Amino acid sequence: MITALLIALALTPSSPSETPTACRAQDLSITFDSKDGEFNGMSHSGTLMSIRQHGSSTCLLPGIPQLSFTDADGKPLPVARVVPRGMHPGPVIVPVKLAPGATATSALRWVSGEVYDPSRCVDAARVSVAIGKETVKVPFTGHFCGVANQTIRFEQPVLQPAGHS
Repeated sequence: MITALLIALALTPSSPSETPTACRAQDLSITFDSKDGEFNGMSHSGTLMSIRQHGSSTCLLPGIPQLSFTDADGKPLPVARVVPRGMHPGPVIVPVKLAPGATATSALRWVSGEVYDPSRCVDAARVSVAIGKETVKVPFTGHFCGVANQTIRFEQPVLQPAGHS
């Protein structure tokens, strides 16, 4: 009940004419910034994912866009987001409102060293970011490691509004 109320309040427009629609992939730019190694250390790595809205009206972006990684040959990699422990099937993730010129960010983190016995590592060259039924594909560099014969995991928190640029 409280969750439904919070969602309703978060998505309630101030007037009927301001009801935001889903963001369109063509109106978004997605960048990744390692912040000069800020995420690196002790066999870990990461990057700051930023999604900027270039459209002319406010839109809604999934709170956790689905990411899929491919190697230099375009082959899908066995890398997936860690599903947080807790409520199942999971917590309600409220969409993020993005005004024209606004940005939302999420700090992605993963294991980058062969710390498992046995380990396997893969190198990503591109990432596809699902925005509703559309996809934005951008170059991406990441060395992901995990337990051999298992899906390699990365952390992806909910997108947070980062302001206008």
